[in-house]
Amino acid sequence: MRLAGKVFDHGSVSEVAFDINAIPDVCPLCNTAGELSVITSYFNKDAPGTHEDKRLQVIVQCPRNRCKSMAIAYYRPTSSSYTGYRFDNVLPVNLKPTAFSEHINDISPEFVAIYGQAERAESMNLDRIAGVGYRKSLEFLIKDYLISENPDDKETIRAKPLGQCINDDVADPNIKSVSERATWLGNDETHYVRKWSGKDVGDLKSLIALSVHWIEAALLTKKLIHEMPDPKAIAKS
Repeated sequence: MRLAGKVFDHGSVSEVAFDINAIPDVCPLCNTAGELSVITSYFNKDAPGTHEDKRLQVIVQCPRNRCKSMAIAYYRPTSSSYTGYRFDNVLPVNLKPTAFSEHINDISPEFVAIYGQAERAESMNLDRIAGVGYRKSLEFLIKDYLISENPDDKETIRAKPLGQCINDDVADPNIKSVSERATWLGNDETHYVRKWSGKDVGDLKSLIALSVHWIEAALLTKKLIHEMPDPKAIAKS
């Protein structure tokens, strides 16, 4: 896709055509799908930093009459000659955070809050710290779940390393297997050397989502069994 725009180079301005790979198709402010309209574009060769640090900036506008907000889409140059650009991110972002069930909000509101902040960091391309946030959210999720199941052991659970909590205190095999692997990847986000080089933050988020799924299943199962006791067991008692 070709766009008309301006290049700023050593104080001079020239009209050029930029080749980009895509236009954002979701408004970052109203979160509505639909290709954004391009208003103008420009590239500043005089900006500080290396060639890889510099970005083509494309001003875009939401097509919805109820929004019409403007944002800046950023593109990385794909060659040393500045002939092509690949979409990087768009700012500002009014992130619509992941919604969690009432069960998860009840047992661990801190997990929900931390996860939301990690999502915001990731949406702003703060990839060096987003993974750390997801790892922290996992610890609150698992420990708060265990405390909800074993309130008398609250202080012991709080003091244990996450991996030990999972190994010692998580009884459900599904929760144990996925949360253990999420911890492995989460630890990679906080350590100097990565052990799982073929995995990234996306895989960590998938494992956290699975942990949430199995915790919700366990909580709902427990609730329904409590509400619907076995009539045969009642009769025997």
